[in-house]
Amino acid sequence: MISFLLNSNGFKCAVGDKIGTINDELVSSQKDALEAFKETLSKIENLEDKVALVIFKGKSADDELMDQIQDFMYDEYSDIETSVIDGGENIY
Repeated sequence: MISFLLNSNGFKCAVGDKIGTINDELVSSQKDALEAFKETLSKIENLEDKVALVIFKGKSADDELMDQIQDFMYDEYSDIETSVIDGGENIY
């Protein structure tokens, strides 16, 4: 049984953790999906210069989480247009 994975960036990912990636690089591993989102967002270079963010919603992401993310974006980054696309992908 695998209980955790340590990747080349030094991130320790436990089973059930929510992860964030930027350009195929793991940048966040958290127990909470919203916290993983926030940490991932904080690692985007020049975020303040961005005008749009597109979020692809996977099959297991619930509407409450999407509402929390959109509320966070409105409160913290109101200049960035945020869109959610329900892609229905499985999360692996």
